[in-house]
Amino acid sequence: FAAEHPEIAVCIARLGAMVPMAPDHFWTRILSRRLVPAVLGYAPLLQLLHPDDAVAALVALWRVGARGPVNVVGRGYLPLSHILTRLGAAPLYLPAGVGQSLIGALWQAQLIEMPAHFLGYLRWPWLCDDHRLRSLTGFVPRHDLPTVLNILATSARGRGDQGATP
Repeated sequence: FAAEHPEIAVCIARLGAMVPMAPDHFWTRILSRRLVPAVLGYAPLLQLLHPDDAVAALVALWRVGARGPVNVVGRGYLPLSHILTRLGAAPLYLPAGVGQSLIGALWQAQLIEMPAHFLGYLRWPWLCDDHRLRSLTGFVPRHDLPTVLNILATSARGRGDQGATP
């Protein structure tokens, strides 16, 4: 489309892992538990994006008429284990193959809220470079990772989610 219509600015904003404060979102449900499934032997680095920062970045991209792909990610990153520690949670380490099968069976039985393929999100790093976003717009996320985690923890406590298990 963009090649056929150069008069129209087409921008593909690739949003990183966003943590909405809504209770029905994957990241909110998973990170609000006391025990969080994790893959044994892996320590993925995660960036978490606050929804307000996502909206502000999209507006900034629109204002400058950005074109092409642009990564929109949160400010800062930490290993999953450090994120869990800050949230008062603990990893429930599962071997990769067995964990995938176990999570899949529990999902099929509707005993957990995480499908097996989501285990990959807790296995591999989720990092992107936002240099292009910053150079095009000057945008820097307002919420750093510790702030996003504090908001998430406060939100979970308010809902009473901290005692739940995966």
